[in-house]
Amino acid sequence: MSKEIDYGKWAEITIERWKERMKELKIHSSGELFNSFKAHVEHDANGNLAKIAFTFHFYGWYVNAGVGNGYKHGNGGNLSFLKDWKTNGKHRHAKPWYDKIYWREFNRLVAIAAEHYGELAAEQIRQFEVSEQIWQTK
Repeated sequence: MSKEIDYGKWAEITIERWKERMKELKIHSSGELFNSFKAHVEHDANGNLAKIAFTFHFYGWYVNAGVGNGYKHGNGGNLSFLKDWKTNGKHRHAKPWYDKIYWREFNRLVAIAAEHYGELAAEQIRQFEVSEQIWQTK
């Protein structure tokens, strides 16, 4: 029979992969975002997975999208730090640390869960067949 799924371990691996990606993109300069990751795995009363929640500093979304301080709606396009933006290299650009990692790890979890619950279902069917055979021999 299959082992139980360790959702907490999956969440830890996902966070580690985000941190690896952030290092690749050189996002960890202050360390605040890098050190802010937390995962919370919640189970229902029957012990089934209810929710997996990740938290991190909100500005991580801005880093991922390449926006942030100085970029705001309605500023009229007057962003002095973007003067000669094609040559100065100081303008922001997206550093996609989140999306690809999340969806790759999510799909891995789906595959793990499918295999796990498939094995559980097969075991239930085997048990039913055995009990049915016992019942028919009586």
